[in-house]
Amino acid sequence: MQRTITLHLPADQRLVDTIETVNAATNDILVVGFEAKAVNKLRLHHLTYYPVRERYPGIPASLVTTARDNASEMLKREKLQRLPVKRRWSAIRYNQRTFTPELGKGYVTLANMSGRVRIPIVVPKCFKNYIGWKAVSAKLSFNGNNLVLGIVVEERTPSVRPPTTVLGVDTGIINHAVL
Repeated sequence: MQRTITLHLPADQRLVDTIETVNAATNDILVVGFEAKAVNKLRLHHLTYYPVRERYPGIPASLVTTARDNASEMLKREKLQRLPVKRRWSAIRYNQRTFTPELGKGYVTLANMSGRVRIPIVVPKCFKNYIGWKAVSAKLSFNGNNLVLGIVVEERTPSVRPPTTVLGVDTGIINHAVL
């Protein structure tokens, strides 16, 4: 079972710059993939990884791979009929290597262009039940004023045991089924 914890963060220029740069890198990967008619992540990786790392040296390697994965999914969605474009402040993905949520301690660390930044957070009361769950991924977006971080957490769905005994079934005329 998965849930998304939505956190509003104070605007931080380092994170805004990271969002803009990763989206620009995603657009570069989209152009290469569209021209080469490549939607496969491995093929896109071979075509774009080193050129993107060279053009955008500040982006952490894991964010380059998430940008590539995002570009691949966008190209597949469009079936190479038109070139998709990632907007300047579109959300970027973080995986378990690029962010560390310490929800119980009140902070989260995020990879950015200058390393990692530690951001203090306040978990809303409605999400307190999910603090102990395992964090899987996150999306960081910027709406022009605030940063919004959506952390996807998961917990194993408890299995439902089937009943071991049946008391009986009455298929009467008035009450069709009585247990």
